[in-house]
Amino acid sequence: MIVPFSAKKSKEFQSLLSKKKNVNPIYFNLTGIEGFDFFTRFLFNRKLGSPRPHNVLIPSIMNMIHLKYKEIYIVGADHSWLGEISVNEENEALVRHRHFYSKGSPKSQKMMDYIKRPRKLHEILNKFYLTFRGYWEIQAYADTRNVKIYNCSEESMIDAFERKKLSDM
Repeated sequence: MIVPFSAKKSKEFQSLLSKKKNVNPIYFNLTGIEGFDFFTRFLFNRKLGSPRPHNVLIPSIMNMIHLKYKEIYIVGADHSWLGEISVNEENEALVRHRHFYSKGSPKSQKMMDYIKRPRKLHEILNKFYLTFRGYWEIQAYADTRNVKIYNCSEESMIDAFERKKLSDM
């Protein structure tokens, strides 16, 4: 079980963990690291953070690298958010979040920030920018660790990882 370090302080998680004697959690750091390449790689190597973890895929890939996987295959990471953005009549930026598990067609909604304030369009685009940049940072880091990352998603806007068809695996 791989969980963020914050779970160590969670009474609920620790209580659950105490009932599962065969579960040994691996903790990871969610701190977003930015800076010069030599600095970020130094911190990545020590598992002190990762590119900004704006979604679950970023820490997932970093954890696989740290667990010494030599090949990582990504499936279902469409990241087609740009086509899901709109601005309504009140000048509010909206995003329609589609997930493979969603039933029906989701409606466009305001994207909220960490204090529950609606994000402005430039803030949404910046968040997306940081996510896609993070994949390029991961790819550069993976190269230093001799790890191959393949994007096997049928439709995907992630351009950082080599593309492969899942049917060719």
